[in-house]
Amino acid sequence: MVNQKNVLKDHRDNTDNSLKSERNKTDDYLVNESQSVEDESDEIVSANRREADAKLKASRDQADITRLEDASHKTPLLDAERKRSDLARNIARKAEDKVLTEERDQKKQIAEVLLNSERADTDNNLLCEREGSDNASKNSSLLVTTAQDALTTRDTYLGILSHDLKNPLAAISLSTNAMKRAFLKKELEPMSFNKYFETVERNVATMGRMIEDLLDVEQMVNGDLKLNLKSFDLKELIYECKELFDPIAASKFFSINIEPIESGLNANVDHDRILQVLSNLVGNAVKYTEAGGQIVLSVKRIEDNIVVSVKDEGPGIPHEKLDIIFERFSQLNGKERKGAGLGLFISKWIVESHNGKIFVESVVDEGSTFSFTLPLNYN
Repeated sequence: MVNQKNVLKDHRDNTDNSLKSERNKTDDYLVNESQSVEDESDEIVSANRREADAKLKASRDQADITRLEDASHKTPLLDAERKRSDLARNIARKAEDKVLTEERDQKKQIAEVLLNSERADTDNNLLCEREGSDNASKNSSLLVTTAQDALTTRDTYLGILSHDLKNPLAAISLSTNAMKRAFLKKELEPMSFNKYFETVERNVATMGRMIEDLLDVEQMVNGDLKLNLKSFDLKELIYECKELFDPIAASKFFSINIEPIESGLNANVDHDRILQVLSNLVGNAVKYTEAGGQIVLSVKRIEDNIVVSVKDEGPGIPHEKLDIIFERFSQLNGKERKGAGLGLFISKWIVESHNGKIFVESVVDEGSTFSFTLPLNYN
């Protein structure tokens, strides 16, 4: 891309230099040609005047000869008349020269105005052409960048997905093999089988979420997100999400609590998508909450927005990570993967599609609070 820009710049520099050179040649030619025409015109005028002066002199010489032969001519009067005639001739010639000079100046000014106007039109046309070329180049570069970004996103996530799917597949395989061996040996213990079933169900759900994330990334790349907006009470949505995670909380010996919520906090939202955002936030809190801890959910109205928050008592997020936590493939700890790093990125995309904002407040060793806003009257 850089080489292409350099080639385009060199090409334009060559064009500008060529145009400047041609204009300089044109200016030199016009100056020389104009001077040549003026010199030729001056020579013609001078020749005509010399001829007229010669005729006048010849006429006066003849008159002088006649005057010498005829003493009756009055010499003083004739000399005075000749002086008046010469004076009138000189005045007339100066007037002619002045008119000729003014005419030449006017023609030069007109020619200069026309030439500058023509050159201005040429420069404007060249500028418009270059702007069009630049816009086309930018659009082409943007398309290329977008396509490359889309391929990078897809390829990166496919690589992560193929890696992360190995763990749940391995867990499912081990559980089914263990159940198979127990069945063949007729060691049918309900508690053991129940544990294996739970492992399979949990890992199937994990794989399902990964595949859903992949589909979401596909929609994000193509800009195909379509919201099914309906008026929902966010209080009901909060309790619905809590019910989804209550079994996990009970198994890990921590609690999910809901702060008192006022009634009538309705907003136009896509129910499934906002539940997906809330589940992502609660799911992250579950990952980092130890036994005996708690996760607190809250919904509040602030002016024309509803603010939904998920507070945990986890390890917190370092300050330098706060700016990148919502970027795709972001991981707090690259050595200890706990997902594909797309949950918060997708959540941000969904919230912003609802014309809302998502943000986090966190203190290391004290916990984090993830919040997102939803406008009350979004259509």
